Amino acid sequence: MMKFLLSLVLILNLYASELNSIKVYTETYPPFNMKQNGLLVGVSSEILKNMYKEMGIINKYKDIKLVPWARGYRIVIKKTNTMLYSTLRTKERENKFKWVGPIYTIKQDILALKISNIKIKRLQDLNKYKIGVILGWATTDYLLHNNIKKDSMKIFVGKDASKKGFDSLNTAQIDCFVYNKNAIQYDTYLSKIISKNYKVIYQIENDKLYYAFNKKTDDKIIQQWQKALDKIKLNGVYQKILHKYNLQ
Repeated sequence: MMKFLLSLVLILNLYASELNSIKVYTETYPPFNMKQNGLLVGVSSEILKNMYKEMGIINKYKDIKLVPWARGYRIVIKKTNTMLYSTLRTKERENKFKWVGPIYTIKQDILALKISNIKIKRLQDLNKYKIGVILGWATTDYLLHNNIKKDSMKIFVGKDASKKGFDSLNTAQIDCFVYNKNAIQYDTYLSKIISKNYKVIYQIENDKLYYAFNKKTDDKIIQQWQKALDKIKLNGVYQKILHKYNLQ
């Protein structure tokens, strides 16, 4: 009996160690993950912070790394015990990760200047224009898989990719830019831009945001994270966070 209890304690300790060892990466993607006044905030970040509490994980929130999306994506694909958020769960990505979620359902906007005469009736009409996209975003892959020519795209990279995109839109280097219109108010630079100068010319179909874990993550770990998310959805914490960021 004593040997059994010792073995059980050892297994639980190893399990707790693995649960605590998950290294987390995110990008700047308002209002879901971003920094304000040096602090990591946003819908997905605050949900994650409460998930940590539910799992009894202490002092890990401060260790989350804010990196350009493409870099975080490469890391989590290759390295065990890693996780990336907020990640759109798509057919192309389905078997590349293990998933916890959903966090939220969004539509991606295609924005143009209000003074432009651009009108999009169907997705393929975008081939008539120069489209700004961000490297590694699921929307970029979605456009390519739906016969939008790569030659029609200008790809922005790095932590200031969104700034580069809007600068290019404002200076007519591109005709439209793939970005969520609701995100503008949360970005320090973009908030200086008058959002009413832009219009949504097209919306891409609904997608769900998730926490994406390296494929080799133990299923028991995934279940524990999912259980924590499910619990804060039931106890009202989740809805309070959505309300704080004016989401329904």
